[in-house]
Amino acid sequence: MGTDGTPVSGEASLTVEGGVAVFPGLSRTRTLRLEALPVAEARAVEELARRAAFFDGAETTPAPARPDARTYRLCLTIGGRRRERCIAEPVADPALAELIACVQRLTRSA
Repeated sequence: MGTDGTPVSGEASLTVEGGVAVFPGLSRTRTLRLEALPVAEARAVEELARRAAFFDGAETTPAPARPDARTYRLCLTIGGRRRERCIAEPVADPALAELIACVQRLTRSA
């Protein structure tokens, strides 16, 4: 359920580019429906997106990537809001780093 008591619905997708992801098959986009997750995990994604100001934060231009650094293309749709952001390593915002790690873990196990 969302913060207002409604079920969490939407989608999360993540593409990892660069680093070891240049090997064939490793850089594919992984997507999951939030409705398919246990309620606690869907709420966690929603809460992490809120803490990271994912939908509200200013768009940042990724820093020039270091050799073998990764870039994360994260797209979230939650409660009718949709945004895609491109985030380069190192991820300076701890809340954003936690959101990426959570979505990465959930999409791997989906």
